[in-house]
Amino acid sequence: MPLRRIAVDFSKQKADVMVLPVTVSGELYSGASERFAKTVGEDFIRNEIKKAGLKQGEISVISGFGFCRAIVLACFTPIMSEDKHHIHSLRRFIRQCCIKTLDWACDNKAESVCFPLVGNAQFSGFTGSIMSKVINTYLMYTECNIDVSIADPVFDDDNSVKNGTGEFKVVTGDILDYPCDAVVISSEAYSPSERRVLLAAGIDNCSDIMQQLSDCSFGNILIENQTTLKSKYLVIGKLPKSYEVDKCVFPPARSYIRRVCFNAIDFACSAKLGSIAFLLMGEYINEKAESVMIQAIRSRLEFHASLMDVVLVKPLRRVPVFVGNDALSSETEKGSSPDISGVFSRYDREFENSVRASGLESSDYCRKRLTEILNLHIESLEKLALEINYDKSSISKLRSGRIRKPQKHRVIALAIGMKLSDKERYEFIRCANYQYPADERDRLVESLIRGGVTDFDEINTRLINADPQYSLDKNIRQAPIRKRG
Repeated sequence: MPLRRIAVDFSKQKADVMVLPVTVSGELYSGASERFAKTVGEDFIRNEIKKAGLKQGEISVISGFGFCRAIVLACFTPIMSEDKHHIHSLRRFIRQCCIKTLDWACDNKAESVCFPLVGNAQFSGFTGSIMSKVINTYLMYTECNIDVSIADPVFDDDNSVKNGTGEFKVVTGDILDYPCDAVVISSEAYSPSERRVLLAAGIDNCSDIMQQLSDCSFGNILIENQTTLKSKYLVIGKLPKSYEVDKCVFPPARSYIRRVCFNAIDFACSAKLGSIAFLLMGEYINEKAESVMIQAIRSRLEFHASLMDVVLVKPLRRVPVFVGNDALSSETEKGSSPDISGVFSRYDREFENSVRASGLESSDYCRKRLTEILNLHIESLEKLALEINYDKSSISKLRSGRIRKPQKHRVIALAIGMKLSDKERYEFIRCANYQYPADERDRLVESLIRGGVTDFDEINTRLINADPQYSLDKNIRQAPIRKRG
């Protein structure tokens, strides 16, 4: 017989075998478990749970106490928000408990088995899908003719979303221009777009959100439904510092983004939402993060067989400008500054063309061009050294080629102190064998300079306010490379 998923409270369902989820610590798993225990006899159930001493994935069969033929105590892994990301363990324990229960029911010729929906409402779509697949696969490949049901009090017989078409699109614009049932952003709220969403939602104190997420691991989500947004829900995913997400190179960064997408889709499916909008995660235009999000969203929609409408929004401009510790509001998105990603892509092409046109090796061209820029823009060596707090003898050695690999923070400081143009600043740092902009500090420097802040002390102060490690004045001297012979 096929699996049935019915809209009924588990404690009111009748079957030969009733499956009661419990935890490793010997507690009842959920509100449905507690209501069932009170119906049968709470003291009796709790004593049996303690005697069983179950580990995750194990079951214990006890008497039905007149309510049913047998009660199966099944120990599932906790599915709280902080543990939800253990997807492999979750699937394994659900599979073990379901299969062991069905094996016992078949061996003892039970006619019916009833499972409660494991987990809270936030993850019901996720866990319900796992349980359904495991049970349906078992019934398909065995000869047992058992009536198996999953009791889900919020289940709808027409489980598809009625107002969705299953469309998934990637657009560029303002996420507030796309009315959806839920809006998903990341927790850092550094970019103007994320900040605008929070302000539109009536949340002007980001520290409250960070406090609520502080006890959760990366990849979890916070759901706000008491906001001033047109959307019913605001979903905030917890991610690490933005520069780690922007790189999106290391597996943890990719996995955090995937977890946020998975959790958001799981919630939307369980809440029967018709549409959801994601803001591109990471502070800046990031093709790698975009690719990770697209794959994660599509795979999760296929997992749930959902017809929900999903839109991934790439902001028009994602250049944050910091004042003290806070990011500027939506005013930073006004103006006509070009897309920072496109500008530096053009600079990179022009730099490569210049190297080829020179006929020199790349390293020789970089040393020559670095010296040219220093000689052209240093008017007073003493004044420049004093402004950026750098030893003037080290600047002289760099200009003469005796320092081949200066530290990056010193190179950026020199570029600021010499008041280089945007293109020259990029070329100067590239000639020192560094990618630019490559991290969060680089982008903050660019945003400040393009915003009209050119004084070194002021730029450095704002960088320190953002993160003390971003300081360009670390009082470190670079020893020159000694020539052989």
